[in-house]
Amino acid sequence: MSAIGLLEAAIVARIGAALTLPGQTHPKVEVRAWPERAREYKMSHPHGCAMVIYKGSKFAQDQSTAGQLVAFEAEFELGLISRTLREPNAPEADAALGTGIYDLLESCRIALLGWQPDQAAGAVRLRSEDFDDYVEGTWGYPKRRLSRQSALKYRAALHDFSFHRSPR
Repeated sequence: MSAIGLLEAAIVARIGAALTLPGQTHPKVEVRAWPERAREYKMSHPHGCAMVIYKGSKFAQDQSTAGQLVAFEAEFELGLISRTLREPNAPEADAALGTGIYDLLESCRIALLGWQPDQAAGAVRLRSEDFDDYVEGTWGYPKRRLSRQSALKYRAALHDFSFHRSPR
């Protein structure tokens, strides 16, 4: 698996653990990597979902050496969707779930702030949280986070192998 794929999986696992209540085996909302066919995705979980996707990287200026350590920041987005804004729209027994979008935002923020994934060269920094939209009974918020990365980069050395025939 690629370094980006490993980091995405680590974020999904971290969020899944943060959104799992004590004594439960599954998170209180669906937690997953962004679907391959996002336009066809339909949220089926009764409370909501959290989805992670790699958004891109910003690289330090290239030094043009044959082998170098390249530092860059990888940006991931955590998309949160909930059927409720503040409180669960459920019977009193489910009120303690904390599945309103505000609760999900806070739980994810706490889980990510200062966390240093094994695949990263530094602690996670949160970039922003923004209201996205209210569509068909669901509230959406993307949370953007940065993770410092480093990778050893090798440049292929170019060799000119010219063969000249000696004159006879």
